[in-house]
Amino acid sequence: MTALAAIALGTPSLIQRTNPDFIILGYDPVVVALLVGLVGAVGFFIALVDGWLDRRLPRAAVGVRIPTTAYLIVTLTGLVLILPIAAAILLDQPEHRAAIRAGWALLVVGLSTVTWWSLRVKGRASPPRWLTLTGRGALLVAVVLGVVTSLPHIRRATGMPW
Repeated sequence: MTALAAIALGTPSLIQRTNPDFIILGYDPVVVALLVGLVGAVGFFIALVDGWLDRRLPRAAVGVRIPTTAYLIVTLTGLVLILPIAAAILLDQPEHRAAIRAGWALLVVGLSTVTWWSLRVKGRASPPRWLTLTGRGALLVAVVLGVVTSLPHIRRATGMPW
């Protein structure tokens, strides 16, 4: 599932119909498939590493300051590094209106995740149902919008007519 989400959300910034590289590569469907597959593989392996780390790293909790502080630093570092890059990519192209809407949906996913983390630190064993539904629903919206944005670029990059 994470590979499909990675493809839907990562492909619009990787495969753009206006990219001159595809003119040089001759609109080869194999090249496009390899690039899309690479995005999916990254998503798949990130999920594996995340699961592995989740089982091995200590839980952040009230009173356990070192892991909680470390997780906060990693989260803020990711926010500082990824947010400007993602905004620059999405706001650079006027044809990415659906991708910008996907970004808003991903913001809801991120807020749901941070809310769950804070509840988890406070000792809650599982997220509230409304929070799970909100996060999953927003992720679904982001994935659908990512697919809608990706398909025209993939068609053009493989040389298919509009």
